Amino acid sequence: FTGRVSVSGNRLAVSASGLSAAGHVLVYSRASATSAWQLAARVHSPNPSGSQFGAKLDLGGNSLVVTDSSNTYFFDLVAGLP
Repeated sequence: FTGRVSVSGNRLAVSASGLSAAGHVLVYSRASATSAWQLAARVHSPNPSGSQFGAKLDLGGNSLVVTDSSNTYFFDLVAGLP
């Protein structure tokens, strides 16, 4: 992992790079505070020409907010990820 980390309840979001030039965010979840973390989603930038996706992120409840070099994106983790 090369970037930001945000935790909310039993969810963890981590920005990472290496799989794509733009970067991505990994979302992990667990059933309880003593359970192991499991990969729940890999979020890529909706803007394929954007860079630095995951430069900043925040996870709160069912919402994930991620920025890149020029945009801010909102993801609803209950409805599913785009």
